[in-house]
Amino acid sequence: GGEVASPQALLFIHGVGVGPAPYAAFLDMAAPDRAVPVVAVELAAPAQRLFPYPTAPPARFAKLVAGALDDLGIDRAVVSGHSLGSAYASYLAAADARGDLAPRAAAEGEGAGSGGYRRRVGGLVLIDPIACLLHQPGVSSQFIYTPVRSLKEAADDYYFKKELFTATVVSRHLPWHDAALWLEDRAPHTPTLVAVSGDDSIVPAAAVASVFGSWQARLRGVKVLNLPGIGHGGWLGDAVSGERLAEATRALQLESDGAFAVSAKAAASAASAASAATSSAATGLGYALNSTATAIGGGVNATAAAIGGGATGLSSYVGATAAAIGSTFARFPLGDFFVAPPPPPPPSLLDLPTDLLARVVSQSPPLAATAPPPSPRRARVSGSSRPVSGPSRPAGPSSPAARTASRKASTSFRITRTRPASAPKAASVKAASVKATAAELSRAPLSLLRWRRPADEDFSP
Repeated sequence: GGEVASPQALLFIHGVGVGPAPYAAFLDMAAPDRAVPVVAVELAAPAQRLFPYPTAPPARFAKLVAGALDDLGIDRAVVSGHSLGSAYASYLAAADARGDLAPRAAAEGEGAGSGGYRRRVGGLVLIDPIACLLHQPGVSSQFIYTPVRSLKEAADDYYFKKELFTATVVSRHLPWHDAALWLEDRAPHTPTLVAVSGDDSIVPAAAVASVFGSWQARLRGVKVLNLPGIGHGGWLGDAVSGERLAEATRALQLESDGAFAVSAKAAASAASAASAATSSAATGLGYALNSTATAIGGGVNATAAAIGGGATGLSSYVGATAAAIGSTFARFPLGDFFVAPPPPPPPSLLDLPTDLLARVVSQSPPLAATAPPPSPRRARVSGSSRPVSGPSRPAGPSSPAARTASRKASTSFRITRTRPASAPKAASVKAASVKATAAELSRAPLSLLRWRRPADEDFSP
């Protein structure tokens, strides 16, 4: 019960049964020496306590274990679990990977400069583990749904599997998906031991040994211990198997201590190297800043000198260009470049020779008098000058014979129409005048061809 000051301990979680009592002899042999503290966690419901406390969920369970380790002054521990206890051991390993098992001092902000959070689970020992290959249906079906075939199986089913509080934990308060142990989550700095019984009726021993005994598992620090000839939990009554299991557990604790020591030494070396590198980097940074400042100063001076030389050269070039432009304008006056003579006016009809104009006018035919518009057509009946619009129907008797004789008489008249003579049109006169003028101008010099088109009134009589 007193406070124990030890960096490494053995924390054990029992399986379904009557609590930690049946494991006392094993725990006494599993500790490397008497100085190593051993902490046994009791699960009230699977231990068949009367009126047990409700089983804590995984997050609450990890918090309770972390508080117990703080109260005992334990910094690190190798966690071991049997059967159902292997699921809770897997809960603790996952919580430690998330940082949920941090000591109370680190959680309250103390010791922040001591390197931060360090893993508290130094290793795992899983015995008859239901947490291995838990994603396969064999474990749950074997524990809950397997029919009874013998007297021993009937006793196990009645007193353990179907016990009221145990069945409540397994069926309602056990997050199976969180309890699964994955090979990818293991690492060499936290070694793992998986012990399987050869005749286990709940855990698929052959499959677990095949997966967790592969060379990929060995690279991750996982080892497998086979206990042949015994069933699930049979090592508790077999002295030889119990001794082998205790020896393997002690070896893993020593391996965990060595891994922790190596890890601590490597961390100290890394911290020292980081400090030296920081100091060297600071010194190098100071030299680099001085060199950079000197180089920047030299570059600024060189740039200023180059700008001054460029400005002087530009001034000389501008002066030479201005002198060249001035000499050019002195040789050629400005008016010779920019003042253009006005264009000559276009020739007109008045510029033509007088004798040519007289010939054009004299040879143009006179315009004929415009004839009056023709009068409306008139129909003239022979022997009369009275205009008619058509044969008229004479009045006569209304008998059919009389109407027929009258029709024959009206159709015998001869109708003639008069058409007045048409006068020559003004368009023909204009066309003839234009042809004569064009013929006369075709014989004129080429310089006289630009003339305005004569208007109609030029050829009026």
